[in-house]
Amino acid sequence: MAARIREIGEEAGVPRLQAAPLARALYYHVDLEAEVPAELYTAVAEVMAWAYRLKQVAHQGGEMPPTPIICRFPRIWKAPGMAPVVMRRNHERLKSANRSARLGG
Repeated sequence: MAARIREIGEEAGVPRLQAAPLARALYYHVDLEAEVPAELYTAVAEVMAWAYRLKQVAHQGGEMPPTPIICRFPRIWKAPGMAPVVMRRNHERLKSANRSARLGG
């Protein structure tokens, strides 16, 4: 499924940021709808700033912003730690949200 989403995005010319360590840190350690931990603020802010610049370019034209290189955050966030608990909780919430979306609710 993820590969197909990437393929469709590429065909449509949608810019893509690859920040696997940050994505894993958020996925493994942060509950859905929870605040971003302070230790990850800078990395998340870099991604958000890039996205806002992309939006600005799309609406006003201009040069595409350089893709940020996200690699600076504490090592503790790179290890799964309590991953199974958070992953299970997030997985269940995503399944529930997908089920609701399919049912039109």
